Amino acid sequence: TMGYTPDLVVGVWVGNATNEAMRDVTGLSGAGAVWHYFMRTVLAGRADMPFVRPSGLEAAEVCALSGLLPTEECPYRRQEWFIAGTEPQEADAFYRRVSLDAATGLLANEDTPPQRVISELALDLPPQFHPWARAEGLLLLDDLLLASGSQGDGAAAQSQAPLRMAAPDAQTLYRLSPTLPPEAQRLRVEAVAASADLREVTLWLDGEPLATLTAPPYEAWWPLAVGEHEVWATAVTLQGEAVRGTAVTFTVNASEE
Repeated sequence: TMGYTPDLVVGVWVGNATNEAMRDVTGLSGAGAVWHYFMRTVLAGRADMPFVRPSGLEAAEVCALSGLLPTEECPYRRQEWFIAGTEPQEADAFYRRVSLDAATGLLANEDTPPQRVISELALDLPPQFHPWARAEGLLLLDDLLLASGSQGDGAAAQSQAPLRMAAPDAQTLYRLSPTLPPEAQRLRVEAVAASADLREVTLWLDGEPLATLTAPPYEAWWPLAVGEHEVWATAVTLQGEAVRGTAVTFTVNASEE
């Protein structure tokens, strides 16, 4: 349990030196209780000390979901503190205004009667956040595109690609750490498919197969190696059709001693 005041930081650990599990002791009833007693005792009779804002910080309003600058579509905003000069410069792109057909719940098109067109906010999220969004009952742009058979444009069209890389991000720069063991320096490689109609997905790195998987998540872990690398995915559909996704390049630099 960790806690602090403006002039005192206290950490308490309660456990067995043999690393054996504690019995009928939780963090709240063990370390938490000790920390609470110590702080109450040490600070007894002292005046409350206010927290003083450190110099060099700037407040900025951000969109709560992305942490980027809010647009008109962003419904939830909050104030965050940043080191001066590190405030976000990009606008939020998670919230997208879409037109739906009120009768079908699908994206409206040129055949939708005007009286049935309604405006809604949809979320254009990376694939790894889709399960969370669906569990929360949020409207996903990718789901609308799939249900409506629409290719969309821009980022939406990219998210509708039949097979694409979700990780790593294109043009990302990684650096090896001199303090971490090699087995702790691995990169997650993941592909996502717009359809479940796949027999298998193979992840490729620098022309060599990394893993072949028959069910999502289509991911594997690769030990970082210095150099410029290229990763992509191929798939075979249930009908035997071969599909190849767009390749993504990234760089791994040597550690700085």
